[in-house]
Amino acid sequence: LLFVADLLDRRSDKISDWRWCLAPVVAYLGLISALIMKQPNLGTTIIIAFMVLTMLLVAGVPLLGLSVTALAGAAVATAFVAFTPFRRTRFLRFLNPWADPSNSGLQNVQSLVGIANGGILGRGLGRSTAKWGFLPFAHTDFIFAVIGEEFGFLGAAFVLSLYALLIWRALRPHLRGEVSRDQ
Repeated sequence: LLFVADLLDRRSDKISDWRWCLAPVVAYLGLISALIMKQPNLGTTIIIAFMVLTMLLVAGVPLLGLSVTALAGAAVATAFVAFTPFRRTRFLRFLNPWADPSNSGLQNVQSLVGIANGGILGRGLGRSTAKWGFLPFAHTDFIFAVIGEEFGFLGAAFVLSLYALLIWRALRPHLRGEVSRDQ
């Protein structure tokens, strides 16, 4: 991300020429993505690619080239999900965790149970039962389920409102027209 930020800053006068900004960033992103996918970690790859594409958008890279790049990346990610059995199973269990609730759907089902147990006000800070063994990876992917159980609907809504505020604050200069593509 720092490399991309530096490149976009140094080449800000050539931002509309895809050969000077978009092509090197996409090549670098491809190299980094290939290294991350050797782990294999598609989630981290998608997050980094999304952040890089957002940086390109904010920097003023033309939308046509950015759209083509995003569609190509989405096609590659879809292929990684469709043609890798464990990712395909995980995706299908995300869509319908109740198809196998005691095996591959356990994590999603337990996250829903945790959120449901929180009710409106929650059980209280540190009083979640999901994180003590019912939700296998509560400390990583499913922290929101623990927040929902401990702080309830109101706490979960507060977290979501913080994300909405962050997005609004990031987009506000663009919506007001305060950011020029010439900067």
